[in-house]
Amino acid sequence: MSKSAIFFLVGVFVLSACGRDYNLDDYKREQLQESLAKMQQADGVYSGLATSRLDGSTLGALNIQVTTNTNVLNPGDQSDPTAQPNLEITVSFTGPAGADATVVFENGLFHPSLGGTIQAEKALSPSTNGTTRAVDIRGNISNGQFQGLIYSKDSPDYGMTFNLALNGPSATALLKNRRLSVEKFATQQNFVGKTIFARNVREPVVLILTKPTASSPSIDEFIDLLEPTQPLIATLNYGNGALLPFNVVFDERTGEITGTTPVSALFAGQTGSNVITLHCSELDRMKAFDCQLTTDATPGVAATTIVQRSHSTNEEPPQDNSGIRATEIRMYRGKMKIYRDGMVVSNELTIYFTALYEARTRSEEIYNLLFPEAEKLLQVSWYEEAAPDISTSFANAKWDDLNGTLDKDQPITIPSGAGSGPTGVISISCTQFYFTEKSRPFECHFTNTIGNVEATMKFSGRPIPEN
Repeated sequence: MSKSAIFFLVGVFVLSACGRDYNLDDYKREQLQESLAKMQQADGVYSGLATSRLDGSTLGALNIQVTTNTNVLNPGDQSDPTAQPNLEITVSFTGPAGADATVVFENGLFHPSLGGTIQAEKALSPSTNGTTRAVDIRGNISNGQFQGLIYSKDSPDYGMTFNLALNGPSATALLKNRRLSVEKFATQQNFVGKTIFARNVREPVVLILTKPTASSPSIDEFIDLLEPTQPLIATLNYGNGALLPFNVVFDERTGEITGTTPVSALFAGQTGSNVITLHCSELDRMKAFDCQLTTDATPGVAATTIVQRSHSTNEEPPQDNSGIRATEIRMYRGKMKIYRDGMVVSNELTIYFTALYEARTRSEEIYNLLFPEAEKLLQVSWYEEAAPDISTSFANAKWDDLNGTLDKDQPITIPSGAGSGPTGVISISCTQFYFTEKSRPFECHFTNTIGNVEATMKFSGRPIPEN
């Protein structure tokens, strides 16, 4: 409602009181006129720079219009309609790319008797997390100056301060040749380095930091400038489709990134209740990050990552051009001693033991590194040097990479003429078996319930070179 309309409305109320006794409605009209006159002292357009309360850097330009109008309320009885003052504060912010915003505060308060204090509150809903934020504007208007601050009530010590002049310069003039405190994550940032898993296994990685997609980017970016924490997506890319995205929060006060994601959301086919937590600490003002990956499956740190800022747009890790990890086959030469009913029947037989780790995706490989206790399956077999046509095979033997064990129980039936012969179980149990380490002695124990046969095998752990 314009000022002329406001005075017309007030005048009508005043004239209608003429010629009759002064009553409560007359008093209300006088009070309204007095309140409007006081509040209109703040009316005007103010402009100036917005400054960070965190470090004093310039965030952008503010243009704030203060307008007094009225809301007319119908009481629903015999009394006259009541007009209430309404102070509207329209904040237009011009800042880093994507951070321009306009926020309208209604039902503001202005107190000339209290040094010209002014205040208002607005509920805003950023789209990235759906949580409503209460944003306050407070300050003082006096002698053509509007000094104050805008902040989120969730972070009252953060936000922006301003000192604006009545009918001051435009945003363009205010920001000309001025360097702004550019928002850290306005664009994608890449960090390149390595992740160190158990037993010093090192894998190249790229840490990619991006902002979540917002349906209302101007409001989202504006609120980000008012709060010390920002929602981000932190993606660890190990190449060839092995992507680990985390919804995280970056705290500008501490330089820390933290987020937790269920393992089922990161690795296809994994349905367990385990979660993975990513925690990164900023190094040297965003030039690097020191990160840790932990899980609730095992105590301690599952992996550590050190990455340096990269100006390359390439998101794939360097020196990693393979796709699906090829099948790995290793053969070991060892000695076997066979027992039957506890008595030695063959001593120091030379045998060849083969272990096959089937092809797997890069993502499966990273999962196995993060969860070394997870079940991994190998195909194993062996034969005697003196009788290479006779072999024993186990399908899907469980390999525990964390504890270095290999175990499998498998039913067996011995053919007999045209039908089936005796049935039983054969078993293998190996200790200190670390398939990925090329030279580590290990031992295996074999049993066959048919005939009560046992065997012990010892291997140096040095694989036989492939032809």
